Formats: sequence, structure tokens, C-alpha cells
Amino acid sequence: MKAAVIRNAIMHNLGLKIGSLAAAVIMFSWVRGAEDAQRTLFVEVLAILPPDSTGKMLVTELPDKLRLTVTGARSQLNAVREEDMRVQIDLRDTSRRYYYFSERELNIPAGVTVTQIAPASIPLRWVDRAERRLPVVPRLTGELPPGLALEQPLRVEPDSVLVRGSKDEVDRLRTAETLAINLSELGPGMHEQRVPLIRPTARTQYVGEVPIDVRLEVTVDIAEKSLRGLSVTVEGREARSVRPTSVALNLRGAPSSIDVLDTDSIVPFVTVPEGATERNLTLPVQLRGVPRGVEVAGIEPEEVQVVVAAPAAR
Repeated sequence: MKAAVIRNAIMHNLGLKIGSLAAAVIMFSWVRGAEDAQRTLFVEVLAILPPDSTGKMLVTELPDKLRLTVTGARSQLNAVREEDMRVQIDLRDTSRRYYYFSERELNIPAGVTVTQIAPASIPLRWVDRAERRLPVVPRLTGELPPGLALEQPLRVEPDSVLVRGSKDEVDRLRTAETLAINLSELGPGMHEQRVPLIRPTARTQYVGEVPIDVRLEVTVDIAEKSLRGLSVTVEGREARSVRPTSVALNLRGAPSSIDVLDTDSIVPFVTVPEGATERNLTLPVQLRGVPRGVEVAGIEPEEVQVVVAAPAAR
């Protein structure tokens, strides 16, 4: 009985009740949308800079975006799209010292009010512009493995670049330096590396910047040492005379081997063949005591004249 009463109460004038509810929702939404609200927007900043012909450049760091605080009807604020908004500032007048942002530049929809712009202005600092050509210098780090040497000069292409920017900073530059090339990773032979330039300063840049091609030739490092007046020893038979009595040597090898060479251990000698019947012999000079890693580049003379004693009678 009670359920029937409740059901009848709900169903009585149902259409009228639904219509009233819908009207209430619409009225609430309209009132809510008409209420004033506040929103923060971030608007992209685009700058028109002066041409190079003015001889001036701006060194002030410009903001990428403005922060706007706006008020208006909630429905109007919700309809504003940040990505569709941007402000373009004209900075071609190099005599200007400040730029002040104005609501007129912001393309704000009607009914929306800008209450704050941050930053509201920008101080402008201008400096003289300059450019000049700098030689390219590859930056080298590390050391070649022992026994290797780097041929000079290095081959660099291009060997110079044009730098442009603030005159005071351009005037202080002397070279254009590349990123580092590690010599410790190089072996003998020709090496070609493409390396970028290091940006010189914050207010300068290279014109038409391209990677630098550097060719490095690594060779085996050879040192030479000459020894003179080394006495020739005769082995195998007693010698009556030796002409000449001494020779000169030209030795070649890695600097580490040549620098520690013990010259007293190197002995030139000739060997008289067993059973030789001639007393006047021309014999080749041989060497004893030449360390490993050292090459004999020359002996002067290569042969000596030896007069030997007659063999002992049996």
C-alpha cells in the first residue's frame, strides 16, 4: 500500500517535474558562466630585430613568453586558447632603451580584461656589431702512444671561419677552436676526423657554421745517434795492423731506446776466417752489443784492411 502511494507521488505530473529540473540546470549554468573569474595565460613573444646594416645588436635576453593575468566571464575565459595568442614586438629602433608591453598588442577577446602583464617592460641594451675571420685551431688532448709522432702542420678544412657578434667580444678572439681530439686513441697512419667548433662566447657566433675536417698523420717516431772513433777489434788471429783502426756508426730507433743507449757496450769487430792463408785481408765490420729496437743505419767504413801474423809453425 505504501509503495503504491510513493509510486503515484513520483509519477504524478512527471513531465512537468522533468521540465522544471532541466530549466533549473540551464539557469544554473547560465548564471555560473556569467560569473567573473580570473585566469593566467602564457603568450609567446616574437621579436623583430634590426638588420645587420645598422651595425648594432641587442644583447638583452628577451623572454620567450609573457605571463598574463586576465579576468572576465568564466565562459569567455574558457574559450581563450593560449596557442592561438602571441605578441610581436618591433625592436628595429636601436635608439630605444625600454620596451613597454601594452594590452593593445595582445589581441585579447572582447569582454576579457588584462589585469597584469609580467614582465611589464624590457630594458634594451645595444652594442656595436662586428665580424672578422679567425684561423681554425684543432684542440688536441692526451698523448700519442710511445714511439709515435704527429706530423706538423695539421691539415684543416676550412682553415678559417667568420665570426660575428658583439664588437668587444669579437675583438678579443684570436682563434676558432674545435672540440677535443684524443691523441691517445690514434695509431700510425692517416686519420680524418670531423669535429664541430666550440661556440666562442655567449654574444658571438660563427657565420655558416659547419663541422671542421681535420687530417692527422701519425708516424713512427725515429731518433738518430752518431758514434765516432769506435776501435775495431780483430778476432780469430793476431793482427799486426788494422786500417783504419776505428769506424763511425749511425744508429736509428725510437727516442726512448736511443736516449738510454749504452755506447760502451757496442763493439765493432772483424773475424779472420779459419785457415786463411793470405796475410793482407779485407774484412767486413760487424757489431756486437746493439740493443733490440735499435737499427744500424750505416757503418763508415764498412770494411777494413787487416794484416795478420803468419800462422804458428807446427
